[in-house]
Amino acid sequence: FSFFPGLLDVEDAFSVLNEKDLDCRKRLVCDFHSIFSQLPILFQKAIRFFTRQLDLKGFRQAASDGLRGLECSEIYKQCKKSNMEILGQVFPNYSGGRKHFGRGNSNKI
Repeated sequence: FSFFPGLLDVEDAFSVLNEKDLDCRKRLVCDFHSIFSQLPILFQKAIRFFTRQLDLKGFRQAASDGLRGLECSEIYKQCKKSNMEILGQVFPNYSGGRKHFGRGNSNKI
């Protein structure tokens, strides 16, 4: 059973991020879930339960890889973008992001 039917669809998040590359999408899911792999086991079990409630579609394996603490960037190495580049797609005209991450005009204030 699911507590959140249709409410938490992973595709909604990707539409906000404007990310279309499947490998980048999987690496993001994996990296996000890997954050929880360092938590005490009780919290990991709670996260696993919650993750099962999400509509992850084809991303369940990526979530599992992250929860097991596997190296996401090695598993999904076909993705050539950094996570910051992907997240930066939300605000593509934000010049502070380009300057801060080594892109754009370095003379800009």
